[in-house]
This record gives sequence, structure tokens and C-alpha cells, in this order.
Amino acid sequence: MNRPLLALAWDVLGSMRFAVAILALVAVAASIGTVVEQQQALSVYVSRYGELQAGAMQALGLADVFHAGWFLSLLGFLALSTGLCVWRNTPKMLREFTDFKAHLALAQVRHLPGALRLEAVAVLQQRPALVQALRDTGFRVRDGSSENTLAITGHAGRHRRLGYIATHLAVVVICAGGLIDANLPLQWQLWTQQLRPADPAQPLKNVQSSPSHNTASGGFRGSVQLVPGQRASHAAVTVANGYLARSLPVALELQSFQTLYHPDGRPRDFVSQLLVRDLHSGDPLTELRVSMNTPARVAGLSIYQSGLDDGGTRLSAELLEGGGRQRLPLSLTVGQAGAILLSGQPWTVEPASYRPRNVLPESEEQAQGWQKTFLSGPRATRSRDLGPSLTTELRDASGQVRRQTAYLQPVEWEGRAYAVIGLEADGAASRWLRLPLDAKGGLDDYAALVQALSMPASRARLAERLVGSTRVGASLQAVSQVLDLASDAFIDRGWEGIRADRPLLADLLLRAGVQALRDIRPGLASEQALAFVRDSLLAYGDWCDAGRPPLLHPIEASPVSATVLQVTHAPGAPVVWLGMALLAIGVALMVLQREQRLWLRSDGPDLLVIGLLPPPRADEAEPPCLAPLKALINPTRKSHETD
Repeated sequence: MNRPLLALAWDVLGSMRFAVAILALVAVAASIGTVVEQQQALSVYVSRYGELQAGAMQALGLADVFHAGWFLSLLGFLALSTGLCVWRNTPKMLREFTDFKAHLALAQVRHLPGALRLEAVAVLQQRPALVQALRDTGFRVRDGSSENTLAITGHAGRHRRLGYIATHLAVVVICAGGLIDANLPLQWQLWTQQLRPADPAQPLKNVQSSPSHNTASGGFRGSVQLVPGQRASHAAVTVANGYLARSLPVALELQSFQTLYHPDGRPRDFVSQLLVRDLHSGDPLTELRVSMNTPARVAGLSIYQSGLDDGGTRLSAELLEGGGRQRLPLSLTVGQAGAILLSGQPWTVEPASYRPRNVLPESEEQAQGWQKTFLSGPRATRSRDLGPSLTTELRDASGQVRRQTAYLQPVEWEGRAYAVIGLEADGAASRWLRLPLDAKGGLDDYAALVQALSMPASRARLAERLVGSTRVGASLQAVSQVLDLASDAFIDRGWEGIRADRPLLADLLLRAGVQALRDIRPGLASEQALAFVRDSLLAYGDWCDAGRPPLLHPIEASPVSATVLQVTHAPGAPVVWLGMALLAIGVALMVLQREQRLWLRSDGPDLLVIGLLPPPRADEAEPPCLAPLKALINPTRKSHETD
């Protein structure tokens, strides 16, 4: 008769094979969780793996493996299955732990695999020596001998049985600790939509006041971002498609934040000085120092230094439209978008990030483009700090983004200073513009020069000066017409506009630019004026080749650095550590001890039968316990195995 399905399922659930299969699945899932970066925004996975793969990863929970429902179910089944194995087998293991099996008679011992039958002299008289020899080799001995028969039983390595129990129990305890840290009540609230993740674009201060986005119990791993003087009582806990605000038992206030650097300019450490305050009264409780390699613990929380971020650096900048012909002053804050009008169209300026240092190693000398030319620094130095930079996203009315990175400090090359702006495409700087700076470190002369070449009135005056020059032998009308033609074509299309007669027209523009620069900067040496005009024309031509985007030129910054802390609460950690201790003890007992049972039985006055379990293998050396026994009985003839 077939067994009931429920009973069959119960047997399968409690079988060791089922537990091992579940353990293998958990190991594979955990490996995926370590290879795939967890709890990132969907856009990150789309950029790395593609839209289809990213959608599949989100649907399967691979973006947050350790909180996925299927992974927690696997942990639960593993704990239940292993627990059933422990419950079923522990009584038998404990019986084997205490049972000497001294009841085995001579006939049973004689038929054990590999039993030895040895000829000896006066076996019974040697009983005390045999007992002591077994004890010396680590056996616990039970002597059931009588006047006429020898019956000695030994048991060694019995604690190996406890190792089996401890190892399997450790799996149950570790799974229990993992489930505690997974915060199952919170996961249930998310699955049933009692809690709804907040949009990542929402500030934490708005989310923490919403009951539907706020949680206050169970284990968590969240982040806190603070600027000096700021206080936080909530952490942002990343979940699928958003985050939750987790209230903290104390308030954390950042007193100071410091970045330490290596000699080559690379960040070495981030150090945060925190003041812990009472959540309700605000009274100071203690001070903490947190660095990359030194976490702190308070009120059941573990606080780690995760990194740094921009806390809202304020900048003054100017937006260059038309390659510099129009300049719009701006006041910006990193992380805050601003709306502007360019040529009557709405644009959005979004300062994305501010980097206080940009250190290039000596290996960058092998790089291509403008870095190879003038960012490698002197040959004697191993690195060079280019100073702070600002990355900005300029978004037009259609949503198209133009991403730029500009350096705040001038970059010098061959004695001349430039404002460097990188125009990015596909996440990397694809074109670098070098705008020449004037004696005051600004773009006034460059903008005035471009404006002079673009206005017909100023071009007419420049044509008169060129005709009056001894180096130009042509009529005023001819020079004026050619200059207008060359200037209009260059201003509209850059070098592409004068490609047909580039050498002649470029030379005419260069000479007209020198005449214009003398009006802008009287007394400037001819060689310097020629170099400045050449740099200006090259910069404007490169801007046209890049698609004529608006350019953001940062002028001055007031940096605000923010520390990023990772705050965790793991109530299951002590349980996991207990499981790890049990696992270490169990593995040590199983590896370091070998369980053996030995029976000594007399088969007459001069014959000894030895039974050993497990029997030695053919390729294994003689067990250590047999040598002293053979030496004691001193057989008179060669020993032989029983049939």
C-alpha cells in the first residue's frame, strides 16, 4: 500500500540528501549575491547588463539576493530539514556515544571484517597489561572478563559523534541568525505593501515623516550622509526600487570630517568625528571616531565609514553661449538643479559632482588627447594635482543631456594658462576644450575677441587697420568683403566653414584677431598677442566641431564635504557567531578524532581474537592500538587472519 503523500514529504524533508541539495542551492545563490553588486538602482544594472537582463534580474530578485523571498525560503527549508535530521538522529548518536557494545560474543567478533586470531601464551594472565595498553592508546575500556574467558571492550574517539551533532546543529543556528537579520516582519510588510519604498529622488527628511515609508524595528543596513554640524536620527535603507527611512535609537551629529591623502595624492582614509545625542532630550551621550578601518559601536548600532560625498558645494560660474559671445552668470549648488533660458528655450543646469582633487599619475603621459600634451606635469614629478573639478549636466527642453567636466584652476602649458572643459559622450570625456585665460585669469579677453570677429561694425574697423598695414596690399573693399566672408563662415561653422581656402582665410582671421586684441589689451607684445589669438581660434573651432553646446565655466567654489556612514543593526549576529562556534567545534571533533571500537576475546587458553571497527584498509598502515597488543601477547608463531 502506498504511503500517504504527507508522510512521504515529511521523510524527504528530514533526509540528509534533501538538506545537502538545499545547502548547494543556498551556496550558489550566495555566490551570485557576492558577484552581482547588490541593492543598486535599476539604471545601474541597465547600463551594465542591458535592459532585458536588468529586468530579469529585478524580477528574479538577483539585485537583492539576501532579501529575496525565494532565498529566505531556501534558508527556512535548510534550517527545517537540517533540524529534522538532528532531531531524528541525535538520540541514536547519543546511544552510540555511551554504548560500548560489550555484549558481542566470541563468534560475533570472529566474523567481523579483518578480525585477527593470534596465538599467545597464558592470555588470561595478561589481562591487566592488555587493559593498560588500550588505555595508553586512548581507549576507554570496559572489562567483562571472567575466570575462564577474556572479554575486554574498548571505545575511542566517541566525541566524533558529538561533532556530527554540533556540525548539523550549527547549520540550523546560522540559518536562524540569517533569518533574524533578514527582518522577516519588514519583508512581509513590503510583500503585502503595508510599507512602500520611497522614490530615490525624494530627500530623506521628507520620507522620514511618512508612516508608509518609515520603519523602526528589526535588523537593517542603511546609510547616513552628514555635513559638519548636521544631525541625523534616520538612516536610508535601500530596498527594491527605492528606500525606507529607518529610525535610529540615538541621534548622530557630525562634528568634523577629514580626508587623509597618500603622498601621491590618492585618498588614504576618511575620518568622521561624531557626537552621539539622546534622541529625545538631545543631551550628548558620547563621542565616536569612525574611519575606514575603525568602525564604532553604540546603542546596538555598528557604524562604518563608507566614503564621502558632496554636501552641497556652492559655486559661482558663468554659462558661455555662442562659444563665448554671450555670458550668463550663475550661482550653483551641487545636487540642486536650476532652470535657465538659452536663446528663448528652457534649459536645466544640474551640477552633478564636485571633486576637490584630480591627481594624475605619471603613467597618464601615455594617454591620448590633451592629457598627453599638458596634463602630465614635469617629467621629474610622479603625479600632478589639477585641483578641483565640477561635473555638470545641461539638459535641454527635449530632455537631451550634455555632460561636461570643467576644472576650476587654470591649467598651464608652455607659460600660458587655459580654462579646460571636457565634453563627455557615453560616460567618458571625448573632447577637451582649452579656452585661453587673460591676465586676470578670466575669459573676458577671449569673449571680447570672439565678439569682435562676429560683429560687422568691429570687422569694418579691423579691415581698415589691415589695409593700412604694410603687410596687406589690397583695397579696403576687397579686404572687408573677404574678412566678412571668413568671419561669418568661421563663426557659424568653425573650421568646416573655411575649409576650402583654410590657409588664406585662417591667416586673415589670425591677423584681424591680433588687431582686435590690441584694442582689448593695449601694450600686449606681438608674440603674446599672436599666441592668444591662435589659441582662441582653435578653441572656438573645436567648440563648433563638438556640436556648439553651451559651456559652463566654474569660477569659484565653497566646498562642502559630507561623510557617508553605513549604519547597521544585526540582532542575529550573536546567533550566527554561536553557529560558527558550533561549526568550528563540530568540524574539529570530526577531523581530529577517529571513532574506533575494539574487542578482545579469548578462544581457549592460548588464542586471542581481536576485532576492530572500522577495519584497516588494505592501503592503510596498521592501527596504533594493535602494535602494543601484539607486543604484549608475544605470539609464538605467525599470526593469521580468520576465515
